[in-house]
Amino acid sequence: MPKGGRPRKDPLGLRAIRVTVRFSPAEHQRLSLLAALHQIPLCSYLRDTALSHPLPPPVPSINEATYRELCRIGSNVNQLTHLAHIGQSYPGILTTLRTLSDLLLSVKELLRPLRPRKPS
Repeated sequence: MPKGGRPRKDPLGLRAIRVTVRFSPAEHQRLSLLAALHQIPLCSYLRDTALSHPLPPPVPSINEATYRELCRIGSNVNQLTHLAHIGQSYPGILTTLRTLSDLLLSVKELLRPLRPRKPS
């Protein structure tokens, strides 16, 4: 009878060997910052750079702010759509639509500097 549970990993792909490396506090801080910039754990950053794996490009901070704003907008739109589908009115619809419009304008402002300028 086969045993239940998770299947065993391929022995060749199993990461069983540990390598100890020492860094100065300044080196560790620099590596930690680089890993955080790529939004991956330090151990993954070290493994990927040591094995010459391509790293994901750093995420610009403006993308994070834009993402947060888009999540807020999407949440509001989903709630309004749900209410419309079930035929329920929403007393603050005009205020909510104004808020959504303001959020959309702020997202456009965040993205405006990123647009390449056309040569004249």
